[in-house]
Amino acid sequence: TTHNKCWIHNTVEMNRFLFGLCLVASLIQISQSIQANPNFVSNTLGSNMVLQRAPQSANLWGWTQKGVTTTLVWNGRFINSTANDDGLWLISLPPTPAGGPHKFTLKSSQGDSVVLRNVLFGDVFFCSGQSNMEFSISNVFNATTEIKAADKYPNIRIMQVARDVADQPKRTVSQFKTTWNVASSKTIVNGKDYKLDSWGYFSAVCWFFGKNVYDNQKIPVGLVASTWGGTYIQAWMNPEALAECPNGQVPVEEEDQMAVSNQIAGEMAPNPRRPSVLYNAMVAPYLNMRVSGFTWYQAEANVGHADFYRCAFPAMIRNWRKKFPSNGDSPLPFYFVQLSTWLPKTPIDAIPDMRLAQTSALSLPNVGMAVAIDLGDKASPKGNIHPRNKQEVGRRLALNALAIQYGKKVVREGPTAVKATKTEGDNGVTVNLVLDPNTLGSPIVLVPHPKYCPNPSYCGNSAEIQGDDGKWNNAKIQVKGNSVSFSVSSKIKAKAVRYAYADWPVTVIFNKEGLPMPPFVFSL
Repeated sequence: TTHNKCWIHNTVEMNRFLFGLCLVASLIQISQSIQANPNFVSNTLGSNMVLQRAPQSANLWGWTQKGVTTTLVWNGRFINSTANDDGLWLISLPPTPAGGPHKFTLKSSQGDSVVLRNVLFGDVFFCSGQSNMEFSISNVFNATTEIKAADKYPNIRIMQVARDVADQPKRTVSQFKTTWNVASSKTIVNGKDYKLDSWGYFSAVCWFFGKNVYDNQKIPVGLVASTWGGTYIQAWMNPEALAECPNGQVPVEEEDQMAVSNQIAGEMAPNPRRPSVLYNAMVAPYLNMRVSGFTWYQAEANVGHADFYRCAFPAMIRNWRKKFPSNGDSPLPFYFVQLSTWLPKTPIDAIPDMRLAQTSALSLPNVGMAVAIDLGDKASPKGNIHPRNKQEVGRRLALNALAIQYGKKVVREGPTAVKATKTEGDNGVTVNLVLDPNTLGSPIVLVPHPKYCPNPSYCGNSAEIQGDDGKWNNAKIQVKGNSVSFSVSSKIKAKAVRYAYADWPVTVIFNKEGLPMPPFVFSL
């Protein structure tokens, strides 16, 4: 009996010891697995996300070891993927209509396991650019009301990338301002102290764009914001795209100035203006993601280099379309904001020249432009370069999406001049504009009292005709129905005509939908 009691006691102790060893070994194994493979599922994915709906096939992906099998369990389906030589596994889902929620369970033959919950299918948009895209919802007009209204949009899901640079393309994002989250008054701002965080999350332009799309389409919308204020377009382009525009090196003195001005919370941030560093860190991790389109608000940093931008902007768009999964024969839609007003210390004509350079992208298919020259905000607490009316910017971007992408019969832009003709006589010169009929919509409106001009030296004249002496003459504007003409009474040999060509243009020509005529310059 004594022997049996001793044996039982020793057995219990031994079992405890062995159990402890097994537990430690298991923890070590789990720890080693996590350390060896932290990116089994890409961190650009997650619970609460939106995946691209049918007719496209959304992707799930991640990394493990070569030859390892990953299995997706979803709605009774089992879908396998074997990791390639780089360890990438990728599963293209069957085209799935908008809706949800869905649950995805992913397991690898090495024992990795991840569950993604509350996933919706809808349309996913990638929003990028510099500070006017980074500008957070907490800074807009009526911010409190707008933040509260987010509670009505649980089918909009948001993600915002934190600032980061890299010399080589990254597989994953280093850190986020917010990972995938259900939109609400608590998630679209930085908690209780959001008013103290000027450049937190979420991107106001991206939000109002997505909100307008959702209001019209009533399908889930996923918004990914990847932004960094004060950055050149070169930083968002990979070497392949930059090679199309060889004269695009960042001037050293401007790069040094950026390093000085780009301080965050008293610490010197990495210089984000070097070529390709933002593409590598803040775009490349998403290149396996199926998206519905892009929105872009950038060019302020490149003011003064309009000729380069004319080449670089279309080159970047073509390259992003090439690198992201395609939509078949239809190029991915790209919507951008033409620069708003600004009182800068730049060479004369630099800002209006950049606005014209931005229009080079309109030569590409499925590209839409939101004009913002009438939205100036001299009193903006974030500087007059950052107008607060992002609601209207988002609405105008969404109008482009509704027309280009969703086939809606909406007026998406103001009356747009495509060329001009002149008539010269004893009574002076008259220039008649030829307008794009697709931009007319309702009759044109001539605003009788232009908006406040904060500084006449930056505002110029609304319409001007240039004589052969090189002088620009203030022109009278006449609107009759959908016809627009400019005239001067002096006898000059007209060489060119322009409209809204100023840092802070006095915009007077609109359609009844409230959309302004875009700036232009034409030779005569």
